[in-house]
Amino acid sequence: MGRIWTLAAAVALTLACTPNQLDGGPDSAVRLDTQAAVGWEPGGPYNLQLVVYNATGYRMLMVDPNKEALQVKIFRLSDGQLACKTPSPTHKQYEGWFVKAVRAAAGLKLDVDVWPYCRNLLPGVYRYEAVYLANPAVGSNNNVWTGTLGPQGGRIAIGFGLSSDEAALAATLANPAVAVQEQPVSAAPTAPVPAEATQPAAAEAEGAAPAAEKPAEAAPTAAAEKPAAVAKPAPPPASPEAIRACVDRELAARGLNAYGDPQGTRYEDRPPVDEGGRILYVASRSAEIRVACKIPGF
Repeated sequence: MGRIWTLAAAVALTLACTPNQLDGGPDSAVRLDTQAAVGWEPGGPYNLQLVVYNATGYRMLMVDPNKEALQVKIFRLSDGQLACKTPSPTHKQYEGWFVKAVRAAAGLKLDVDVWPYCRNLLPGVYRYEAVYLANPAVGSNNNVWTGTLGPQGGRIAIGFGLSSDEAALAATLANPAVAVQEQPVSAAPTAPVPAEATQPAAAEAEGAAPAAEKPAEAAPTAAAEKPAAVAKPAPPPASPEAIRACVDRELAARGLNAYGDPQGTRYEDRPPVDEGGRILYVASRSAEIRVACKIPGF
């Protein structure tokens, strides 16, 4: 029986280690986990954190991720046009010491700063896509998983304080039309109206009459006839505490742990994200919880 299990595992490992083109999404055997919502300061850095995640259910070998194997494209949310991008992923064969053993339900993290390629981005809201190329290694007996993951991504908001204030980031992503701008546009000053213009034209034809005998009546303005409609402000998003409580209820109802994985899932080093980014991480993986808790930014 032990030999049969060993043979089955070897077959599964061989299939997993053949080159693959995967979307890297929630249903992929190997995932590319990206940040659903990112806040950047206008002056940089423009950091992104990604995880190449082993969702196969067994241990596998992968080359330690590096920024040369990743490409990030950033698009303007207003018109969908490409705003900037990093170089294309590099095809390379690495030495054996770059190979890492990755347990099931664990992953390898990659932090990258795209500021050198996107330094001209203006404050506002953007969409980004990431593609990762898993490269082979020398002397690995072809047991290293290779393939392409992505594109996967999320949204980016650039504005002062958005990198450290999760509530402000969520509000900005929920209302991209009123996102932070570089300089507010002030209304042009209105020229003063001469006093003579307020007198009726008939006064000139009849001769100027004393003010007591024939008082001048100002013509009704358009504003007096029809009050200007006052735009209703967008309803404020739910508080972070209310959203967090809702997400925890939904996870418990589905029998999932705090990160959206099955109860009892063990992580090799530490959980996929810290508590500050947990809610947005769960939201990026579950559309049902996203809708049920009205999580902004998607």
